[in-house]
Amino acid sequence: MFKVEHKGSCLTVEINDIEYFATCERGVALYAGKNKHEFGGKLSEVEKRLAGYDFVRCHQSFLVNMHHIAKIERMKWSPDQARKNTLITLKSGRQLPLSKHREACFKKRYNDYLMRHSV
Repeated sequence: MFKVEHKGSCLTVEINDIEYFATCERGVALYAGKNKHEFGGKLSEVEKRLAGYDFVRCHQSFLVNMHHIAKIERMKWSPDQARKNTLITLKSGRQLPLSKHREACFKKRYNDYLMRHSV
């Protein structure tokens, strides 16, 4: 269970239900299904709390639960883009960016995850 306290209230969410965390104006937003919960703090603090779980940083602003990843794909280049973008599509259909800076580490962690969870 992931417990968050914010403005005097307490929220508890099953870790496997969490799709991802994102930075927001007030701190961090937790996305689980159709729900979004914002709370104070830093994404780096959340990342440390979840170090023993299958979460990986895919971008400066996003921490994703690898259980919810459906696919990773490099998008086609277009003239209005400085480079090709890589997107992570979650089982819910939401898409998150995979930054070039974090790509190698992300892919290693995700491949390790797939090896542990393959049949």
